[in-house]
Amino acid sequence: MREMHDEPALAPSPRPTRGMLVASFVAVVLGGLLGAIIGAGLVGVGCTGSCSTATGTAIVVGGLAGAGGVGIVVALVLRARAEWRRISR
Repeated sequence: MREMHDEPALAPSPRPTRGMLVASFVAVVLGGLLGAIIGAGLVGVGCTGSCSTATGTAIVVGGLAGAGGVGIVVALVLRARAEWRRISR
């Protein structure tokens, strides 16, 4: 005869909630937009004459740097939050 054992309760999922994912996406997009604006502003202050190539390059580089920096912070926050949720339960 087979004995009945209580199955252990399932641990909460370490995956982030949908709200956290949406907030993370918005933060990365906003960081990229603000980085692009800062890049264009820096070229606008320092450049005289025809600066379309320099402005375009600064917009792309600033946007990528801003989005990349915020993306790194978001990844670290999501990992720390998942670990904190796992430890607290």
